Amino acid sequence: MSSQRRHQFLEVAASGDATVVKFTDKILDEANIGAIGGELSRLVEELGDCRLHLDLANVRFLSSTWLGKFITILKSLRASGGRLTLYNTEAQIYEVFEVTRLTQLLDVRRAPA
Repeated sequence: MSSQRRHQFLEVAASGDATVVKFTDKILDEANIGAIGGELSRLVEELGDCRLHLDLANVRFLSSTWLGKFITILKSLRASGGRLTLYNTEAQIYEVFEVTRLTQLLDVRRAPA
């Protein structure tokens, strides 16, 4: 990966034709979701038409607010011809996507065993 940038909650790097975003801290509660969502939204506006990969390895808590943020990001990316992939999703987090049937809308990939 090259051209790495760091935001308050995100680490952003280019990887081939995609942009990879890692969360810098473990997301354990709802406290920072608004700020993180704002950073992601600004990044999507900045990138426009791109493939965005969100590394969910540090996500330990997933609320309806988070799910809404992912859907908003997906819609923004699709409007400009981009794509969204969520990967390194731990089992309990992946289960939330399955139960809400968002695996049918979002490209969600499990963390390696």
